[in-house]
Amino acid sequence: MSEQEPATARKRTKGQQFWQLHVPLVVWLGMCAFATVVVYNRALDGSERAWNYTIQWPLFGVFAIFLWWRLLNEKSVTKSIVEFYKKRTEQISAEAADPELKAWNEYVRELKDQEQEVKE
Repeated sequence: MSEQEPATARKRTKGQQFWQLHVPLVVWLGMCAFATVVVYNRALDGSERAWNYTIQWPLFGVFAIFLWWRLLNEKSVTKSIVEFYKKRTEQISAEAADPELKAWNEYVRELKDQEQEVKE
């Protein structure tokens, strides 16, 4: 592990990747497919609620594929989300420290105050 990588970031070996990512995905997709077939048969027998589950189980499978893809390619499900919000926080902090922006906001505030005085 290089010094730039965080301590929590570990590289998966091919064997670990197989057992930790691929096998659970295949098992989960099999369970979703089985559940979809079961609830589809129930829906055909007249259970109105089963139609909802007929749609729900394939969506669970699609979500699992999405998570699997993120873990394979980005090594984290939340990494890109965290990076986005860190950049956004830095951007907002930089905007707040901008003296021209502060002057503009003060000018707008004065205009609103003058408008309120005219209305009264």
